[in-house]
Amino acid sequence: DLHRRRHSFPTRRSSDLSVSRAITSHAKCTVHIARRRKEPDVTANTMKILLAVDGSECGNAAVEEIANRPWPRGTEVQVISIAHLPFAPTPETWALPDSYYSQMEKVGQEQTQAAINHALSCLRESNAARETPLILTGKTLVGHAEEIIIETAKDWGADLIVLGSHGYRAIERFLLGSVSQAVASHAPCSVEIVRKAPRQEAQ
Repeated sequence: DLHRRRHSFPTRRSSDLSVSRAITSHAKCTVHIARRRKEPDVTANTMKILLAVDGSECGNAAVEEIANRPWPRGTEVQVISIAHLPFAPTPETWALPDSYYSQMEKVGQEQTQAAINHALSCLRESNAARETPLILTGKTLVGHAEEIIIETAKDWGADLIVLGSHGYRAIERFLLGSVSQAVASHAPCSVEIVRKAPRQEAQ
């Protein structure tokens, strides 16, 4: 019996992961994956929420979810936005000018900062109606979104990661969809993937 339990655990975990991937891929509503932190801080009395934004409709919907809910006293919200260069420069890359990649990085940084500013503004407005305001911080980062989100959650000791399900153009919809799946599968804490409610068709 012990032998069976030892060998059935990986299979069960693999099955659980495949179920969560299927749900995050195909659900038409917001998905919350509850997970106990791998390294809980037993001395902490507050809740830490890592909010990843990108300026898209789904990203803004994630901000609204945080802004519209009651949270425990002393809750901290760290807002992050990640600039991701689609590929690294090489000598053979179509003879692009030297300024091309620096310009791309500048535009990416401006977009991520705008997304953070919008999120912080919404959350500060929500603080006006709270007895105890949320503790807010924000920062821009550069790299692969799923890796940055997961590592930041680990380093900061997040209790919950909140992010939108998709980006704002076709390629971003694909990329952020894969990001949300990767985060849901590998995050060290609970994850909420926010989907914007479909617009009601006119009757």
